[in-house]
Amino acid sequence: MKNIFTGIFLLVSACFMQAQTPNYYRNPDKIYLDSKEGHNGSFTWQMHKADETKDPAEKISQPGYQTGKWMPAIVPGTVLNSLVHNKMYPEPYYGMNNKLDRNIIPDLAKTGREFYTYWFRTEFDVPENYKDKIVWLQVDGINYRAEIWVNGYLLGNMSGMFKPEYINITDFARIGQKNALAIKVYPVDMPGTIKPKQWGAAGEFHNGGDGNIGLNTTMLMSVGWDFTFNDGIRDRNTGIWKNISLYATDKAVIRHPFIKSELSKPNYDLAKETVSVEVTNPTQRGIKCTVKGEIIGENITFSKDLNLFRGETKEICFTPEEFPQLTIKNPRLWWPIFKGNPELYELKLTVSIDGKVSDETKTRFGIREITSDQNTPDKSRQFYVNQLDSGRDAPYLRRTYLCRIALYKTIRYQPDPHVGRRHCRIGLFLPAMRRNGTPCLAGILDDRRHQTSAG
Repeated sequence: MKNIFTGIFLLVSACFMQAQTPNYYRNPDKIYLDSKEGHNGSFTWQMHKADETKDPAEKISQPGYQTGKWMPAIVPGTVLNSLVHNKMYPEPYYGMNNKLDRNIIPDLAKTGREFYTYWFRTEFDVPENYKDKIVWLQVDGINYRAEIWVNGYLLGNMSGMFKPEYINITDFARIGQKNALAIKVYPVDMPGTIKPKQWGAAGEFHNGGDGNIGLNTTMLMSVGWDFTFNDGIRDRNTGIWKNISLYATDKAVIRHPFIKSELSKPNYDLAKETVSVEVTNPTQRGIKCTVKGEIIGENITFSKDLNLFRGETKEICFTPEEFPQLTIKNPRLWWPIFKGNPELYELKLTVSIDGKVSDETKTRFGIREITSDQNTPDKSRQFYVNQLDSGRDAPYLRRTYLCRIALYKTIRYQPDPHVGRRHCRIGLFLPAMRRNGTPCLAGILDDRRHQTSAG
């Protein structure tokens, strides 16, 4: 037993050490508006309860606004995360602080949405080299609803925890000057309660309290689940929980790369890769552009020309039938830890106009096949990776400590948006989140499409 817990400790330690390495998915050409508080970022974020803020949004979102009694805020983070940081409430996971019946930290279901509705604001400079380009504010994730104001103007509305927004702020950005960003964040519409629902399948563990949180597109587990506290998260993870960044492009934009793998059986010695990506023309005129892809280090390139009307978005697809080079012989397969190497490939995509790169994106992907069945005595689900039975000694099995620890980390009051990717790099097989916040079978969670970027 001692050896088992020692192994678990070492694996969890490896996860945390991996989290300290530089984030591959951070684009060096983007300015990430991370807070000084909590993240050692470069930006000063502050927060204030919305119903106690008397000034209108047009004033709050102006540069130089006097915040007065506003508190420091952690961004990315949640409302409760910042309130705990400011000593308004104790650490939820110390002692019995998070127990609902103790009423130490107010619960959203009892207080109402106004209690956890907050303004967040910061100021930033737009670089001089953004001049004559299209300036974007990328908001990767807010739970649950939000108004996004820049320099006195309402430029975006968001709803749903997992949907990113790309806001064109070109006409409102002050190049070479101070700009202000203010975001009013609202909790979920229906917080639900921990009272178990009376409906469900026979023998089912009644997770998710009364089930009402399922009326939102959010992380259902924040109301309570069997592998964490049934008491859930007091603010249901309300807040700017993912990154906000600033960047500039030319007249064409490329987003949401996605790779699908089809492996030959039974030897898995051929992998047919299908690559798709979205290309957008944000201008008022039609454009002709070229989309080029490259799997780095594999001598595989492919490209297509296309025309886009003003404001048009097209999905471009590269298939192995059209581009035979997308059939990879003897692919390096992704394997879970202790079963092999968690091999990852790197894909780079660019969009160019008249030979000049307008925008680019990249992602990593694993080539693998994951299947499952319920051919077990208790009808529980068994997973197979590349036809290999996971076996009850594997660290990626259902109901293991590691899987629970990793999932727990994603739902605590300071959720980790990169946990799926980090664990995939070191070979831990973990559930990702569906759009409704329930676990699904995935290894690398694609933040942009909410699908797996592994085959």
